[in-house]
Amino acid sequence: MVRSLLFIVLLGLLAGFVSYRNDVYPMVRNESFGRGEVIEFKMTYGIFTVGKGSVSIHPNYFKLNGRDCFKIDVHGKTVGMVDWVADVDDRWGAYIDTAAILPHQFYRRIREGRYKKDEWTFFDHVKRKIEVKTIDNATGKFKESKFYDAPP
Repeated sequence: MVRSLLFIVLLGLLAGFVSYRNDVYPMVRNESFGRGEVIEFKMTYGIFTVGKGSVSIHPNYFKLNGRDCFKIDVHGKTVGMVDWVADVDDRWGAYIDTAAILPHQFYRRIREGRYKKDEWTFFDHVKRKIEVKTIDNATGKFKESKFYDAPP
């Protein structure tokens, strides 16, 4: 009788921890995209091609925060004569949880003429915090991180 009661209490405690984890990472059904997909874009203005871009999902999973993640990379660039006037070469990327479709990490590398920005964003869904790190263009080193509260 004592063993049965102890087993039930222990099982109840463990179930409480599991449900908390599921609240942080709720299961979301994904039928929109999958590993290995690549989409290529061509941007036009009338008959002129002014840019090209691509979105690719890495064929392998990556582990971040102990979770399997998709690695998604996006690239956009001006082409042709537009490149002489408005040189754009931007890259973005994210590590997205495969089960909850939530971001764990995001980066962007912006190159638009003389404007440059390199930034990494880290998401802590358990603590509900977001950390943003930006590289100082003058020194090439990270500036002091900024922290934000994240919605549930």
